[in-house]
Amino acid sequence: MAAGLGFPVYFGGLDPAYDPMRDFISEMGAAGAPNAPMVNWVAFLPTGLIQIAFALCAWIALPRSGAMTLGIIGWLLFSVGYVAAAVFPCDTGCMGDPGSFSQQMHFALGVPGYLLAPASALLLALAARQWPGGQWISIVSLLGAVGGAASLSALAGDFDGNMVGLWQRLLEASV
Repeated sequence: MAAGLGFPVYFGGLDPAYDPMRDFISEMGAAGAPNAPMVNWVAFLPTGLIQIAFALCAWIALPRSGAMTLGIIGWLLFSVGYVAAAVFPCDTGCMGDPGSFSQQMHFALGVPGYLLAPASALLLALAARQWPGGQWISIVSLLGAVGGAASLSALAGDFDGNMVGLWQRLLEASV
C-alpha cells in the first residue's frame, strides 16, 4: 500500500513528467522511465513481498473460514501485482496493445488483483465478524470494499481520462 500512496508522491516528484493524479503507478517503473530501476526494486518489489508475507501470516493466524481464505487469496493476487510490476515493467505509457511480453505479463499478473480487491475486502469483512474482537476489522474492511468498488468503477469509467491515477490511488488506499 505504501507504494500505491507514498511512492508516487516521492518518485513522482523526481520526474516532472509524472502526475500521480493522471498517471498509473506503473508508469513510474515503465521501460525507459527516468527512475524505473529504483521504483521497481525499491518500491514495488519490497511492497509486494511484505504484503505477501503479511497475507500469509494472516492466513495462518486467523480463524479459518471460506470467506477468510478467499479474501486472503484476493489479497495475495493484489500483492503479486506489485512483484509483477517490478519483474515485468510495462512499456512506456503502459497502454500499448498488445505491447511487449513484459507488458503482457505486467497486465496478466496485475489486473486480477485490482479487479478482485473490493470483493476480497468484502469477504474479509464478512469473515472478521466471526473473529473475537474482529468487529472493528469488519467495519474497516467493509469501508475498504465500498471505497474500492467505487474507485474501481470510477477507474473503469475514466480509463482513458485524466484522473486514472487518482482512482488507482484510492483503490490502493482501500486495500
